[in-house]
Amino acid sequence: MLVIAMLGPALPANADVNARLDTLIGEIQQDNAHIPHVQIKDVDLQDVQMILIDVRQANEFAVSRIPNAINIVDDQALVDFAKANPKAKLVLYCSVGLRSAEKVTLLKRAGVNNATNMVGSIFAWANHGLPLENTQGVTSSVHPYNWLWGWRYLGEALHSYQP
Repeated sequence: MLVIAMLGPALPANADVNARLDTLIGEIQQDNAHIPHVQIKDVDLQDVQMILIDVRQANEFAVSRIPNAINIVDDQALVDFAKANPKAKLVLYCSVGLRSAEKVTLLKRAGVNNATNMVGSIFAWANHGLPLENTQGVTSSVHPYNWLWGWRYLGEALHSYQP
């Protein structure tokens, strides 16, 4: 798997950030125990059946995304896409996993059972130095969602509001 070979410890400069993110991740998983979650180490960018769905807003997606991810924000569009791809492994992510957990819950209620929530989402992905892209190519920037969430859960050097 591509990611497992690349996934090392969180970047040392982000120790406090990652500790806070780990605490939040635990809370999100506990509050959403009714849905399946996937660890970033289990995301395989070379798995053709795995479809990464970024549920963040378009301005966040424009700054960066996990390679080959698609952006679907609208609930009905997400349900329609999921139902049209019943054999795919749908992995939803957002900034930290809260919005994507809500979307997986929505899909589950709509009868979709092949969707999972990515634990830690793009903040954990970026904090571990995993690849990011945008329309210009490779990037190391991530939209911090807002000042507080960025400060608490995303390495400072990764923050950007612009692609």
